[in-house]
Amino acid sequence: MTYTLEDIWREIRNKNLAAKIDIEDSLSAIYKGVKIVKEGDEIRLLSTQYDLYREFPKEVYDVFLTQGIEAGIEKKRKYENQNRIE
Repeated sequence: MTYTLEDIWREIRNKNLAAKIDIEDSLSAIYKGVKIVKEGDEIRLLSTQYDLYREFPKEVYDVFLTQGIEAGIEKKRKYENQNRIE
């Protein structure tokens, strides 16, 4: 199954454990170390690992879009842990 960023957005926003942060036209939610931000038609996936949120690379986005949220979160963790080791 494939997902769109809009699908990922809706699913995370509907989770009870997601923290919703809405400031004017910027709508966002944080769930398991992932911040998803919707500003107008643009949706971005960001890491909460750093003080300044960084957008995920394409390889992490691809897992979210092809395998869903939980697989995407696992890929994010592996990606961040790999970068700590290097």
